[in-house]
Amino acid sequence: MNDYEGGGITAGPPAGSKSPTDVRDVLGHVRYLDMRRWASARGIEPGDYRSKILGDEIEFAEIREYVAGDDVRRIDWNVSARYNDPYVKQFADEMDLNVYVIIDMSDSVAFGSAKSKRDIITEIGASLVVSALRNNNRIGLGLFAGSFERFVPARKGRRHAMKLIHEMLSRRPAPGSGTDIAGSLSELARRIKRRSVVFLISDFVSRSFVRPLRLISYRHTTVMIGVSDAHERRFPDIGYVCLEDAETGSQILVNTSTREFQDAYAAAGREAEDNNRMQAVRAGADYIQITGEEHFENAFNRHAKMTRGRRQGGMRSYAV
Repeated sequence: MNDYEGGGITAGPPAGSKSPTDVRDVLGHVRYLDMRRWASARGIEPGDYRSKILGDEIEFAEIREYVAGDDVRRIDWNVSARYNDPYVKQFADEMDLNVYVIIDMSDSVAFGSAKSKRDIITEIGASLVVSALRNNNRIGLGLFAGSFERFVPARKGRRHAMKLIHEMLSRRPAPGSGTDIAGSLSELARRIKRRSVVFLISDFVSRSFVRPLRLISYRHTTVMIGVSDAHERRFPDIGYVCLEDAETGSQILVNTSTREFQDAYAAAGREAEDNNRMQAVRAGADYIQITGEEHFENAFNRHAKMTRGRRQGGMRSYAV
């Protein structure tokens, strides 16, 4: 990590900003995302996330035509005989996505110019939770910093969804705990038993995490959502300033008015974002970059549109 990538200026909410303090504040910033349309664009069809458990406790949903790969134990022989083609029983459990929202709580996300990265991450996480709730999906949560701090298994229901948003707001790691994405993903892989959709939201200021990300992506549809601030790309010309790494506390005095600093700072920002995209590509995950300069749902819908277009063209899209 170089001096310009250390998480920005001293951690803390931007001057004059008001961070959300309760669930109602966050819900005021939630954007509804069409999860079913996104899942369809991504190639996730009903039945892709089926439970391995068969039994009377699973609610019956519908009868549909048999397709290659369906479990022959699900064939409805009476209906199949009537139509002279194989039909299978579809259960409600098979129609639902299992969605996990995994959030970075480390010190580096406290930085922000107009709004802190932590606030943006919380709003994105809440939008994903509420959208999954509206689509009757199971929703789970993971919170990490220097370690995997909190895991809530995926369940349904409004009360459960509100609990997850409250967890996003109320939990904070110990100061100076750093960021360990690799270790947190390894722990997450052990926790999630059922095939799921995993949204990993972070500024990704961390050492390489390709190997555990690849393990997650092999079993689950994984989307990295990188959150950055405009000042991490373009630093204002304000003369001499002391930059402090939000996670390590190390400081460096720089002259922001020099062309050398401005060029190096911009290059470091581009390099960090390119590195995140490359890790996603190498691991088989999707990647969406958010700067706070546009609403998340716009980037999310653009990602779905591009993914759908590339799938129709015979290409698999891992990043946008």
